[in-house]
Amino acid sequence: MYRNINWDFSGAFPIVGNPNILPETTTSYELGLRRQLGLSYRLEVKGFYKDIQGLIDTRQTWIQANQYYTMHINGDYGNVRGFELILLRRPPGLFFGELNYTYSVAKGKSSSVGQGYITEWSGNIVPTFESYLEWDQRHTFNANVNLSYKNFLATMAANFGSGTRYTRPEQGRIVVENTETYPWYMTSNMRVSYKLKLGKYNANLFLYITNLFDLQRFRQVNDLNWYHQYQQLLSQFDSNGDGEVTNSYGQENFFAYMSNVDLDHDGKVDDNKLYPERGPYMHPAVYQEGRRFRIGITIGF
Repeated sequence: MYRNINWDFSGAFPIVGNPNILPETTTSYELGLRRQLGLSYRLEVKGFYKDIQGLIDTRQTWIQANQYYTMHINGDYGNVRGFELILLRRPPGLFFGELNYTYSVAKGKSSSVGQGYITEWSGNIVPTFESYLEWDQRHTFNANVNLSYKNFLATMAANFGSGTRYTRPEQGRIVVENTETYPWYMTSNMRVSYKLKLGKYNANLFLYITNLFDLQRFRQVNDLNWYHQYQQLLSQFDSNGDGEVTNSYGQENFFAYMSNVDLDHDGKVDDNKLYPERGPYMHPAVYQEGRRFRIGITIGF
């Protein structure tokens, strides 16, 4: 809103704020059904639609034939629609918790404040049609499960999501945003605790585990062009979609693939092509943190 309020046009692609920008608005519609199943269970089914107006975009204003500036405006819109299924089991009891599944589709004009600006800066044409948004995630599943017995309590929270979107590189001047998807992603944490007495004090001994299944998943890549190139190459030669190409596909197919991914000729796929999300120089920080254990005790005075 107040970016570059002095209208400083030095530099190649000046951008200024806009004090007259209006708040973004969201109109939400939801229709649901809730059903009690016995004394302990509840089932919910919901359908939803969100209409988002006034998202921030940018617009070029030309001062003369060879000079322009860019200003923030309320120029974008989006919509999210889908449905949600929830199964809940209330305490008390040995097991209780909640399972939640959501199907959703998110479309709009742009995914971020700077998308239009970057598109114009790159010399491309800003599209006027809807496309999938970066945060479009078709399927999500959440589970929060508890096991309780006397002074013992174990809780596991897991989240599974289908891949979010990214834009295929090198499309030319008219770019269709977010047509490709990353692989699925999952997080899982667990906490185990036991209540006990230490003299006149109440204590709680706990073990907390993050990334319970020690998965090596990623939500971003180091070099998008590199990642897309070798993912497309794998898709081209991997006819049954199992994620690898072997001699069983035929020698001609296998050697054609290996000629692109085995540049040191050791008979194995180069690491930076086997794990293209890490980029050409094998950047290690694209993955989620590995399994971690924390042990502690809390004491109530």
